[in-house]
Amino acid sequence: MNVLLTGAAGFIGRHLIMRFMYDKKLNNVTIIGIDKAAIPKDFDKLKNLIYYAVDILNESETRQIIERHKPYIVFHLASMLADECEKSPDSCLAVNVIGTNNILKACVANDVKRVIFASSISVYDPHTPEPVSEEEAGVPVTIYGITKYDSELLGSWYTKKFDLEFIGLRLSVVFGPGRKSGITTQYSSKLIEDAFHYNSVEVIIDPDIRVNYLFISDAVEAMIKAAQIPMPSSKFYNIGGFEHPVRDLITTLRKNMPNLEVKFSLIYKSQHWPASFNVTKAERELGWKPTIDIEEAVNLYIQCLRNKDPYWYLRNTVKKERGAHEGG
Repeated sequence: MNVLLTGAAGFIGRHLIMRFMYDKKLNNVTIIGIDKAAIPKDFDKLKNLIYYAVDILNESETRQIIERHKPYIVFHLASMLADECEKSPDSCLAVNVIGTNNILKACVANDVKRVIFASSISVYDPHTPEPVSEEEAGVPVTIYGITKYDSELLGSWYTKKFDLEFIGLRLSVVFGPGRKSGITTQYSSKLIEDAFHYNSVEVIIDPDIRVNYLFISDAVEAMIKAAQIPMPSSKFYNIGGFEHPVRDLITTLRKNMPNLEVKFSLIYKSQHWPASFNVTKAERELGWKPTIDIEEAVNLYIQCLRNKDPYWYLRNTVKKERGAHEGG
């Protein structure tokens, strides 16, 4: 079976591809990767990967790739990030909305069964009462959130018009080894990496701000679950991890590095997002729930850094998931 990923060179894309390669129950799948960036060095030795350095705004080339490989499922992860969108809203609208439409049109023309879309909690108003349920979406306050919600509406229209199975996963703050871009890295991945490499961190956000932290393995697992369910009952799912103030992440880092130096700058001022999300729909319909709490996430992350391998954690999490399945 062929599976296609857009945004294959991005943070989530790389980890999703490696999950397919590491998991013996998934590694018989051929992955078709599309990204405007050149192929990452991580992928040099992967046998079941076909990679195209193509921009999804190039409609004809994108369509030709999908027509050539006839994927059964498409993971649509390609997107401009929130901070980039605020700097260049026109580009954001082009990539995140027109690019999505290009993908959906090509999928319909080539009988793709299902599209898994990486949406975001930015489709919600920051002041939505918590825990936030899926029905509360539709009042985004950033251009990034607007484009994510527009893409969800496009997916819903294609479902009604062409019977395409479209599933949107509203991801919270995804972090993990190898994440370098996006404003949320300032109070997630960058803190961990700076603590490990320099034994010093700069906190640029109020440490009492609550954040919904989602470790990369849990985000990827939600995508795998969304691809595997026989028939989706819903179109959109909250995929949230564990709620913590930023201070908890610092405390966890200090358990590993007692002499950690912490500087508070508090220069980042932005609209804060809800931190508590109702994920019962994902639990009930996808069979998914977050499993990696903040302490285990930090421990796994540090092991990845020590081993100089951003995918080291896969040997731990995939093995554990397989053992739990066999034991159940």
